[in-house]
Amino acid sequence: MKKVFRIGYAVTSLVYIGLVIYVTFFARRRKGPHDYRALANWSMFDDWTTYAKIHEMTKAERFSFLENFWGNILMFIPLPFVIYFVLGRQFSLIKTILMIFITSVLIEILQYVFNKGVSDAGDVLLNFIGGIVGILLFKVILKLVLQFNKS
Repeated sequence: MKKVFRIGYAVTSLVYIGLVIYVTFFARRRKGPHDYRALANWSMFDDWTTYAKIHEMTKAERFSFLENFWGNILMFIPLPFVIYFVLGRQFSLIKTILMIFITSVLIEILQYVFNKGVSDAGDVLLNFIGGIVGILLFKVILKLVLQFNKS
């Protein structure tokens, strides 16, 4: 039974990684050449100042902003689970947090270098928040599973 779960975790992890790569580098890209580098945003808090003006946005702008905001957070919630299942229990909390941060920064750098998607420093913060939520969720689920196994 444990082997089946390990295979399931591996497949789920690969699907998650594939989806992250697809969403961050290929999804919703305009047809034809486009210089995404010109749109790069290196200010960490531009998203937060935009959020303060959300009531002034059109419906389409608000949807786009909220999709980006929540999408960046939600995309990184599963990452701690993948880190745990791929790298094992010996991977510490600090290393997990560092891995989340490095993964987010690496995605933004690669988007800029390969001109695939808009590099945005605010995305690093939102991804990091999602990763921290994932860690907390993972700890709650692990605690519940351990309690269930004791009974």
